[in-house]
Amino acid sequence: MARIDEKKYEDMISALHTFASNVYNASSEMQSLATVCASALGDEDPAVSQITSKINECQVKYSDACDTARSIANEMQEELDEQRQENDVWAED
Repeated sequence: MARIDEKKYEDMISALHTFASNVYNASSEMQSLATVCASALGDEDPAVSQITSKINECQVKYSDACDTARSIANEMQEELDEQRQENDVWAED
């Protein structure tokens, strides 16, 4: 395993978690605002189904982006933990 820069890994892991959290919060707010908009328009308005459909499509994409960011962060954390274990083994010798 190649040596990694622990600080850079920690920074990137943090940035990925921050990204996922920010996207989740923004998309939740978008969903809430779309619901308010749809309620204001009423069920009879043909725009409501279009709004709901587009928001749902966006929600899926944003959720996928959050999942991907978290997955990358988790993989990086595993690599970092392995590096630290390897460092501990080498330090013992």
